[in-house]
Amino acid sequence: MSYNILKKLFIILFIILFFIIKYTPISLCSELDEIISGGDSFIDASSTESVKLSTSGIKNVSDSIYNILLGLGIILAVIYATILGVQYITAAAEDKAQIKESMIPFIIGCIVVFGAFAIWKAVILAFK
Repeated sequence: MSYNILKKLFIILFIILFFIIKYTPISLCSELDEIISGGDSFIDASSTESVKLSTSGIKNVSDSIYNILLGLGIILAVIYATILGVQYITAAAEDKAQIKESMIPFIIGCIVVFGAFAIWKAVILAFK
């Protein structure tokens, strides 16, 4: 397969994944009355006593999202690096220079993506 076909395939895959994630219905509460009564009890409890919010739920969701996105980033980086490697091995001498030039944005992209994950983890650990 050529590079352009793989690139188009990945773009189509990302578009499909985006729409699957965006339009999947998520129901956190079964009824509106539960939400309103929960809010009322929260307000009543805050006026009578000190209320401490639990951050364990937020941390669990953040950890799950972090792990999914980190895994996806690693998989995509390995696939792209493999494609570049195969292209470099099979390319002619003048094409190798172009492939080397396309490695620079790949390396910078990896540094940015994995650096963002490191910052995210550092911020989460700072608020423990």
